[in-house]
Amino acid sequence: MRRYKIPRKCANSPKLNTPRKCRAKKESSKKIRCQGDDFSSSSEEIEIKKRQKKNAHNLIEKRRRIQINDRINELATLLPKVSEPFGEVIDMHCSDKSGILKSTVEYIKCLKSEVEKLRAEAKQFQDLQKNNNDFGNRIKCDGIG
Repeated sequence: MRRYKIPRKCANSPKLNTPRKCRAKKESSKKIRCQGDDFSSSSEEIEIKKRQKKNAHNLIEKRRRIQINDRINELATLLPKVSEPFGEVIDMHCSDKSGILKSTVEYIKCLKSEVEKLRAEAKQFQDLQKNNNDFGNRIKCDGIG
């Protein structure tokens, strides 16, 4: 964070009890322009405070960008290095952020598709197992087995 030096008042600067000349001007920034060291130092202090707020905001934004970049890089490490095991070839070696995000979305879609296929197979297996058990029970009841 930058440090700003606030100029000390000169020995010949007006005292506090000296009348100050101020005039308000209508501007887009709605600042009051004043003459005299008292107001120039206070306007400098206001500018310093504004700059400090801006620096604090910039620092927060920088941390946010760093966190986003870290998460994108983490996603890149989670992507498979070779072609997709489900038969689709996906470019997983993108180095730019948009490429990493695109590959991640494609990979997640492939994984979701594979999960749906596995669920369907599991249901089919359960149905076959139930039919097999029913058939086994019929055989026992009929006295064949």
